[in-house]
Amino acid sequence: MQAKQSTQQEAQSKKTKILLLGAGYANMSLLTRLDEETLSKAQFSIITKEPYHYKSICLHDVASGKHDKSVLFNVDSTLDSKINVIQDEITSIESSIVKGAKSSYEYDYLVVGLGFGSDDFGIKGVREYAKSITSYSSAREIYALILSKLEGLREKDDDEAKLSFAVCGGGFSGIEFAGSLAEEVAKKCSEFGIDFGNIKIYCIEAAPKILPMFSDSLQRAGLDKLESLGVQVLTSSKILECKQHSIIIEKEATQSEIDADVIIWTAGVKGNPVIESSPLFSSTILARSRVEVDEFLRPKESKKSQDTRQNTEQDTQKSVGQSTDKALQDSQAQNLAQSQNDTKIQSNQTSSQATTLEDTSQSLSTQSSVLENVFVLGDCASFRNEPSERFFPPTAQLAREQGKYLAQVFQILLKKKTQKKLAQNKSPYGKKILPFRFTPKGSICSIGESYALGALGSFEIKGRLASVLKKIIESLWNLQLKGFSL
Repeated sequence: MQAKQSTQQEAQSKKTKILLLGAGYANMSLLTRLDEETLSKAQFSIITKEPYHYKSICLHDVASGKHDKSVLFNVDSTLDSKINVIQDEITSIESSIVKGAKSSYEYDYLVVGLGFGSDDFGIKGVREYAKSITSYSSAREIYALILSKLEGLREKDDDEAKLSFAVCGGGFSGIEFAGSLAEEVAKKCSEFGIDFGNIKIYCIEAAPKILPMFSDSLQRAGLDKLESLGVQVLTSSKILECKQHSIIIEKEATQSEIDADVIIWTAGVKGNPVIESSPLFSSTILARSRVEVDEFLRPKESKKSQDTRQNTEQDTQKSVGQSTDKALQDSQAQNLAQSQNDTKIQSNQTSSQATTLEDTSQSLSTQSSVLENVFVLGDCASFRNEPSERFFPPTAQLAREQGKYLAQVFQILLKKKTQKKLAQNKSPYGKKILPFRFTPKGSICSIGESYALGALGSFEIKGRLASVLKKIIESLWNLQLKGFSL
C-alpha cells in the first residue's frame, strides 16, 4: 500500500506544475473549462487569499447593503477535485517560484490573475479618509460603516439627523454604486424613521459628463435617473483633497468644500500592487501595476530591458569571438615548432572552439523577449486593441474570454507532440496556438434595482428591459461556475 502511494506521489511530482494566482473571473473561467484529459496531464494549483470567488461586478450592491453572500462561490467546491486549492496571500513573484505569507510554490507555468487595487492618483487624503470597493471584505466594511452612520441618526432630532455621502468617480463603478446606495439608504431611512431629505448623496466627476463610454443620450438618461433617486451629480469637478468629513473640489477655477461623512473612492483602479514590487516583472512594460501583454497574453519586455539584453548578447558574442581568434593565433604559433600530430590536435581544438561560438550564438538568438511560461490575465494585464492601439478597459467580460482562451492554450501545450517541439526549442505560438482576439459584446450599467442602460454593439438599450438583460448575463456566469459549459 505504501509502495503504491509512493509511486503515485512520484508520478504526481513529475507532472508539469501549472500555478494560478487569484480566483477572479479570468482564472475561474480557465479552470472551469479544462477537460479531464488536460487535468490529468498536469498538476493545476490555484492560490487565493480568500476561500471564495466573488462576483466583482456585484460588489457595489454588497457595499450598499442590497446583496450579501449571494455573490460568493466557494473555490474548492466549485472546481474539479483534481485542482489543488491553496489559501495564501502572495507576497512576491519570482522566476520559477512564488512566495506567499505561508509558503513558497514552484511552477513550470504561471498564470497571474491577482485582480485590482485602488488608485488614488496621489490626491491628498484619499488613502486616509476614503474607502474603496476592491474586494468582498472591503465592500462589507463599507456597508457596516454606512449602517452605523444611519443608526447613529435614529437618536437625533430631525434638525441634527443629517448625513452626507460622496461617491468619487462618475464611471461605471461610481454610477452603479451611487444608484444602489441611494435606493438602499432610502429604504433604511424608512425603516429607521429618518427623513431621507436630510441625507445628501453626491457623485463627483472631474470630466464634463458621466459614463464616458456611452453616447450623449445614454449619459443624459443616466444623469436623469440618478437625480430622480436623490443623487446630486457634480461634473467638471476636480477633487483636490479628501478630509475626514469633507472634500475640496475645484470647478471652473473656483474651489469649494462639500460635506462628506462617508467618502467612497471609485475614481481609479490599478493592478495588484504585488505586480509592481515583484522581481519577475522588473523587465516588463508596467503601468499602474498592470503588465502589458502580447497577443498570447505573455508579458512584453520593456525597451530598457531589450537594450540591456541585446548589449549583453553583443558583448558575449564579441568576447567569444575574441577568445576564438586568440586561440587560433596561439595554435598557429605553436604549429611552427610542433609535429604533424600536434597540428591535428590544434585542428580539433579550433573546431571545438568554433562550435562553442556557434552554440552560444544559437542560444542567444533563441532567447525570447517575453516570459514564455508566464501569462497575465484580467485586471493585472493591459491588452491592446490592435486597430486603435488603445488598451481595452479591464472588464469581467474581457477576463472571462482571456481565461477561456488560455484553457485552450494549455490543452495544446500539454499534448505530447507540443511537448516534444518545446524540448527542441520550437515554439508552437503563431502556429498551433493562435493569437488571442477580443471583440467586446457591449456593456450594461445598472442604476438601482430595476433600471439600467447600455450599448450592445450599435444598439442602445435602457430601462427595465436593460436591467433584466443585465441580470440574465450575470446569471450565466453562475451557471458556468456550477459546471455548465457556456
